[in-house]
Amino acid sequence: SINVDGVEPPPERDFHTVDYSNIDTVFFEAAGINILRGRNFNANDLPDSPSVAVVNQALAQKFWPGQDPVGRTIRREGASELTVVGVAGNAKIRTIGEPPRPFIYRPYGQSTPPFYYVLARTSIDPERTAFDMLAAGRELDPELWVWEAKTMDRHLAVQLLPARFSALILSTFAALALMLASIGLYGVVSDSVARRTREVGIRMSLGADGATVLRMLMGGGLKLVVVGSVIGLAVALAAARLLAGLLFNVSAFDPATFLLVPVVLGTAALLAAYIPARRASRVDPASALRSE
Repeated sequence: SINVDGVEPPPERDFHTVDYSNIDTVFFEAAGINILRGRNFNANDLPDSPSVAVVNQALAQKFWPGQDPVGRTIRREGASELTVVGVAGNAKIRTIGEPPRPFIYRPYGQSTPPFYYVLARTSIDPERTAFDMLAAGRELDPELWVWEAKTMDRHLAVQLLPARFSALILSTFAALALMLASIGLYGVVSDSVARRTREVGIRMSLGADGATVLRMLMGGGLKLVVVGSVIGLAVALAAARLLAGLLFNVSAFDPATFLLVPVVLGTAALLAAYIPARRASRVDPASALRSE
């Protein structure tokens, strides 16, 4: 619970509710969070020193938009005031998909919590690193109680499980839809080309060769496919803007997706036009005319 001079609390409340955490001086480096303005905590931030805090960019923009937050004061309910000494980049606080949330960091040297979270960055096997850290803690204190030791991937897996499961289902249906669209497209184009057998017979009886007939039939079969692909891509790009807000860490304008679908459908259409067109280009003109 905090208050900031010049910023009124929400209606029916006397304070702002902001999440906070106690950290040491190397937390930001381990977590990959940059200090954007001011300074990090240091060894001089002790219990008998002025109470300080590092705020994230979201909090700075909320309470001091367009101003320098460094040196500003945050008043805490029933506790000493905090002087802002730095501004850190935003990070996910509660959930992966949340928008930037205001946050306050306090130094361990001035506020010791009853328990600790230990975060480590490593370039080797993270599972092995977690085990080694646990063993080192037990060597220092055999009675050390550890709630759990796990990698960041395992930590995030629980939050990402519903999204990943939904993505798997949607991807499966998308693949089925693409397959059905390819089959349907193949059938339509193949039938369209096959229906021109009489035209092929007439053209070949007038002197057209097989290569000319093949190009003509394939061109006619693929013309509508090209037009439909252009329209489909335009609609997909427009729809992607609506989906952008539902995605996390994934671009709605994924080049691979926008390239794969037209390639698959184009290949299906190409085969659908080529096979009957090649067959028609080799047919005897008299036989083609009699068949009609």
